[in-house]
Amino acid sequence: MTQDELERIVNAPEGKTLEFKRDVSSPKNIVRTVVAFSNSAGGKLIVGISDSKREIVGVEDPLEEETKLANIIMHNISPRISPDIEIHTMQGKSVLVMTVYKSNNVPHFIESATITDGVYVRVGSTNRKADRDQIQELQRISQGIHFDEQAHFSANIEDLDTDFIKEQFDGVHKITEKQLENLKIIASAREKLVPTNGGIALFGTNRQNFFPDLFVQCARFRGKTRIDFVDNIEIDDYPLAAIKEVEDFIKKHALRGFRINGLKREDDWNVPIHSIREVLVNAFVHMDYSQRGTPMKIAVLDDRIEVDSPGSLLPGLTIDAIKNGSSKVRNQMVARIFKELGYFDEWGTGIPRTIREIMELGFPEPTISETGEYVRFTVWCDVLGANLDSNLGSLEETKETKKNQLSKHADKLLEFAKEPRTREELLEHVDLYNNTKNAKTHITPLIEAGLLKLTVPDKPNSKLQRYYSE
Repeated sequence: MTQDELERIVNAPEGKTLEFKRDVSSPKNIVRTVVAFSNSAGGKLIVGISDSKREIVGVEDPLEEETKLANIIMHNISPRISPDIEIHTMQGKSVLVMTVYKSNNVPHFIESATITDGVYVRVGSTNRKADRDQIQELQRISQGIHFDEQAHFSANIEDLDTDFIKEQFDGVHKITEKQLENLKIIASAREKLVPTNGGIALFGTNRQNFFPDLFVQCARFRGKTRIDFVDNIEIDDYPLAAIKEVEDFIKKHALRGFRINGLKREDDWNVPIHSIREVLVNAFVHMDYSQRGTPMKIAVLDDRIEVDSPGSLLPGLTIDAIKNGSSKVRNQMVARIFKELGYFDEWGTGIPRTIREIMELGFPEPTISETGEYVRFTVWCDVLGANLDSNLGSLEETKETKKNQLSKHADKLLEFAKEPRTREELLEHVDLYNNTKNAKTHITPLIEAGLLKLTVPDKPNSKLQRYYSE
C-alpha cells in the first residue's frame, strides 16, 4: 500500500470494509470486526487512529502491537484466517493496517462462543450478530449450494401451477416434465420428483403454506416518514405477476393520488415508472427466499419510493461494487427463469443501467443501503407532483394520451399493424418472444387504449385472430 492510498483510506468514512481503532486494548471488538469482515466483503482495520476524531495517535511499539494483534486473531477465530498486517508511518507515528480478505470458508465465528452465537456479519459500519437464516446461507455459500435449487421435500408436483408455467413459457419452451427438471423447477429427491424451493416460490399454488412471508407489502405514507400511511395493500400473487401489481400501485399514486392531474404524456410522470419496474425485477431475482419474517416492502413517500428486498448483500459484494456492475447471483434458478422470460438481458448490468436511466430522466442519483434484513433501493422523486404545472387540467383520456403512456414499442407495432397481423408477427417485428407475458405487456394495452383492433372481436382467443390499427 502506498502512502497516498493510506491517506485516502484514512480520510474515508468508516463503512462496510473499513474500521479504525485507537489501540488493541479491546480484543473482543477487534475479533467481532475481523469475523464480520471475513463473513462479508473483507475489509481493512487500521490501528493507531482515533475512530471518533480521526486523529492519528499511532502505536508506541509497532512490532509488539503487531504480534499482539496477530495473536488475538489466531486464538479467537474459527475457522482460522490469515490477514495481512503492515506497519506504516503517518505524521511521524506508526500505525498498523490489517487487511482481512473475504473468505470462502464461511461462516467464521468467535471461538469462545458457538457457531450459532458467534457469527457476525458486516452491515454498513456496524457488526451484526448473524441469525439462523444468515448462518445457513453462509453455510450454503461455502458448499456451493443455492437455496432456490434445493428440493422442497414436503411439496409435491401437484403443488405447482402448471397452467401458469405453460402460460409464462408460451413461445419460449414446451413445458414437459423433462423441461421442468432442466429449468430446475422440479428436482429428483428420495426417488421421486418434487418442486424445488424456487419452483414453489415462483409457481406454487399455495406458496404461503411453504413460505409464509412470500408476499409484497405496499404502502403510501403521508409525508416523508414511514409513520402514517394513507393506503396499503398486500400482494400475494406469483412474483412474475406481482411486479405488474406493484407497478400499478405506484402508478395509482403517481397519476391519480394527491391532485396529480393533467398529465398528457409519460414524460410528465413524476416518477420513473420503467426504471422502478427494473428495480422490482432485480429485487425478486436477488432477494433471500429463505429468510423468514421479512416480506418485500414498497414504500411510497412524498419525496421518494423505497424498494426493500429481503436479505443482505452476498459475501464479497459492496454497494460501490454493485453500482459499478459487480454481481453475484444468489438465486441461480430464479435468475434463469427471469432471464429466459425476457425480464433482463445481460448479467450484472441491471443496477448501473437503471441508475443511469433514472439520472438521465432528470431525477437525483438513487441510493442503495443495507438495513440488516433488507437491501434498500431508494428512488428520489417528487411523488406529490409539486413541480408539475397544476393548471394542466384533468387527464384527457384520448388515444394520443394513452399512446404516449404505452410501451416503447407502441409506435412500431401500430405502424406495422396497418395491415392485419398475428400476435406472433407483431411480437417478432419488435424482436420479442411470442409469449403471453409479452402480449399482455405490449399488445393488450394497445387494444385497451382503442389503438389496436381485432378482426374477430367476439372471440379474442380465436386462432384466426388478427390485429390491425386504423
